[in-house]
Amino acid sequence: MKIFRILVCLVAVIASGAMFVSCDNTPKLPVDVQYDIVAVGDYKTMESSRPEITFTADGRFHGTTGCNRYFGEYTVEGNTITIADNMGMTRMFCPESDSQEQLIADQLPRIAEFDVKGDDLTLTTTNGQVLHCVKSAVQPVVEEETEEKEPETAVEKAYNPEL
Repeated sequence: MKIFRILVCLVAVIASGAMFVSCDNTPKLPVDVQYDIVAVGDYKTMESSRPEITFTADGRFHGTTGCNRYFGEYTVEGNTITIADNMGMTRMFCPESDSQEQLIADQLPRIAEFDVKGDDLTLTTTNGQVLHCVKSAVQPVVEEETEEKEPETAVEKAYNPEL
């Protein structure tokens, strides 16, 4: 009987421990990976001026609308993404991609959720628009931090004031 009680207690301990083990299936937002935005809802973006987006490890994002560049900050919790109110963008005139430009500019600040499946990134906005993104063939170069170098010669000092 004592062995039976020990076995019951052991099973209970193992079962209760299993309740605390979680399988986290929440997707992780890929950072320092450039994605082409191939569609926004039913609108297929122009291949000749394909918009791009990259989220960086330091909580920033940047990309192009196909003409203008944009940049800003974001936070992630689970699969929820929040775009900060301080998003900025250049404002060049882009007659050939004006409608695409406006659509991307309108939807970026509304991004609220993301999902990742292989090389596909899906960004969903607060108004239900879906930005379908595919990992770009060309990826950005992520520079590693290096120690600052002291100028070695007078010429280096004269031509590289930052050294």
